[in-house]
Amino acid sequence: MRKENKKMKILFLIPDLGKGGAERFLVDHCLGLTSYPEIEFKIGVLFDNNQYVEESKVFDIVHLGYDTFSLFRKSENEFFKNLLNEFKPDIIHSNLYLAEFLTSYYLDKNITYVCHCHDNMSQLDNIKLTTLYYRNKLLNFFEKIYLNIYKYSKVNTYFIANSQHTYNYYKKVLPSKQARSLVKMDYGFQYERFFYPNHRSVNHDKTLNILNVGSFQHKKNQSFIIDIAKELLNYTENFEIHLIGQGEYYNAVQARIQQENLDNYVCLQGIQNNVQDWYRTSDIYLHTAYYEPFGLVFLEAMAAGLPIICLNGKGNQDIIQHGQNGYIFDEQNPRLFAEAIIELLQDDNKYERMSDYGKSYAKNFDLAIQTSKFVKFYHSILEKK
Repeated sequence: MRKENKKMKILFLIPDLGKGGAERFLVDHCLGLTSYPEIEFKIGVLFDNNQYVEESKVFDIVHLGYDTFSLFRKSENEFFKNLLNEFKPDIIHSNLYLAEFLTSYYLDKNITYVCHCHDNMSQLDNIKLTTLYYRNKLLNFFEKIYLNIYKYSKVNTYFIANSQHTYNYYKKVLPSKQARSLVKMDYGFQYERFFYPNHRSVNHDKTLNILNVGSFQHKKNQSFIIDIAKELLNYTENFEIHLIGQGEYYNAVQARIQQENLDNYVCLQGIQNNVQDWYRTSDIYLHTAYYEPFGLVFLEAMAAGLPIICLNGKGNQDIIQHGQNGYIFDEQNPRLFAEAIIELLQDDNKYERMSDYGKSYAKNFDLAIQTSKFVKFYHSILEKK
């Protein structure tokens, strides 16, 4: 049992600190924890990639030099092993699959394990008949068996789901013992950083600025934004849609914009470190991901007073209230999106109501509030131990 005057030691593991929801959560979460002097933490990263240098400069970050796992030999990582021996964490809180897998290398029953489920990790899917026909799915299945045998059957792991959709997924795929240790907890974010104090209204004399923020992955579905832009041209030409982010589909989206002659309407801005300024100079936030485990960008946009128009990405159902802080559509129909944009453009009262409500709603996810909930969670699982 821990002595009351002993600091709680938490080791966070994550593949890297690149741009992404899990990485953004961890950086914000650790910033929140700096307000708790009774907690000491370190961050172990598997790969040397940090795109939050300024925010994370006060953190103790350890590079673990991760090597590819093999099912056919004993897995070792001397950097990780030394870190465990030197730091002696009370809790290991893993983020994303590779980090969770690393925790299985050296188990310690004095450590309490937490796996943060930032999305539906496909590696933990239940076996299906089609699994046998796909090499990657078959490998995932063997890795799941490995985790069940070499970790979950030996030490209890608490799982944190970041949305109801993610929670339901893990209830189905986890071993029963671990499923009983599954909780749902929302992300926190730096509300004041994104909060726009001025009252928002539509300025009909200027170009309507629409914003999208996200990495260019298949699931983010930015190509659909081009379809929306084409439809929107049937109503108005006085708009610009700005896309912030980078990724493997960036060039494909860029090529399609040029192919459709939409360069004056859909603008790729790449990675921006001052995204809060983009929220403040925009009028509407547009998001077309067909799968979104949670979506911190929605909270950031709401804090800035932007009404949201988005596709139902499952996890974002928890935070988008249709008709109150935005619109969420089940159907990928560009006309529905274009009509929602025009409705907000033409109905000043509706726009202002959504803007004001979004600001107050997003404040419920302020970093201080959510960090406090996590700290209580950490204390509760240590007390159980």
